[in-house]
Amino acid sequence: MVEAAKRGDAPQEVPKRPGFLMQRLRAKARANDVPLHMMLELTNHCNLWCRHCYISDRPPRGELTLDELKDILDQLAAEGALFLTFSGGEPLVRKDFFQIAAYARKKEFAFTLFSNGTLITPEVADRLQELCPQRVEISLLGGKASTHDGITQVRGSFDRALRGARLLIERGIKVQLKTTWMRENIEESEQILSLVDEMGASFRGASLVIHRRDGGAETADLRATVDQLRAMTQRSYDQNPDVKRIPPDPVPLTEEQKQNMSPCGAGQTSCRIDSYGNVYPCAALDIMLGSLGEETFATIWHSSEELEKVRAIRVSDLTECSSCDLFLRCNRCAGLARMETGSLLGPSPQACMTAHAFEAFYEEKRCELH
Repeated sequence: MVEAAKRGDAPQEVPKRPGFLMQRLRAKARANDVPLHMMLELTNHCNLWCRHCYISDRPPRGELTLDELKDILDQLAAEGALFLTFSGGEPLVRKDFFQIAAYARKKEFAFTLFSNGTLITPEVADRLQELCPQRVEISLLGGKASTHDGITQVRGSFDRALRGARLLIERGIKVQLKTTWMRENIEESEQILSLVDEMGASFRGASLVIHRRDGGAETADLRATVDQLRAMTQRSYDQNPDVKRIPPDPVPLTEEQKQNMSPCGAGQTSCRIDSYGNVYPCAALDIMLGSLGEETFATIWHSSEELEKVRAIRVSDLTECSSCDLFLRCNRCAGLARMETGSLLGPSPQACMTAHAFEAFYEEKRCELH
């Protein structure tokens, strides 16, 4: 840009598509085999007992120590990682959380904190403000206390979560409230979104409920029904009659381009390290790539045979999804597909149900507009 100005050339216009720069960054990271974004599960322990949580084994014994985590952060920095997500369990139950986070900032990582919000006091909020997180994501699982507390199985968690979110927002920290839509809370979508707007937070909702990591499928009973998903979408559509929220068509691709796509981001430019130092492709895909107690992160990231298998999968390898017209609109999760059917290459029945429900709704609306 400076050289162009010196020559008198017109500066090139910066593309305005949302997420364009991050897409370019991910593409460069993938081309250079850089682990751009890492999820660090600091503990399995939590002060809540959310019914939909995929973590079943909670003992904190044997988890990574502060010194071990510092060593891992050193290794990640050496490999060029930029973004961290501190997850759990509940990261704030660790008494050394702020030492971990401060060391991450010293190593110049940008970090996001996943939290249930209940442990955020004014003192905790002050200390987080000093560390300048990218954002803090807090689970909001109902539009009223009885629903949220029924899911977390801890009375008072709704009020404490909202208090924690407000304390952060008052200090200028970006807060994203997030909901997993389930049978028990989806009818309260308007109340949840009203709370989000009132607080000045951003919002993220998800309709896929992951099985437990020990193989337990009891969380499947919590999933919202097709009728509930359609009704929620109708409420959102009708909330502002001047703004019709019909998703744009996907970027057009040739059939060859589609078939050569990687169907999942797992292990491409990110992965998960659990609280014991084991490395996995993502939060949902429990294929162990290696242990940091036995190998360096660099060895696992660059040489794991299991990781190479995951990275090599293309849409053309998928047994049914490769020929599905809704694939580019579907939120298929490889980890969930494997949990549900035992196949990494098969469809996820839950994702299929959700994609067809939403597409049927939006097709009706497209017809109404024309």
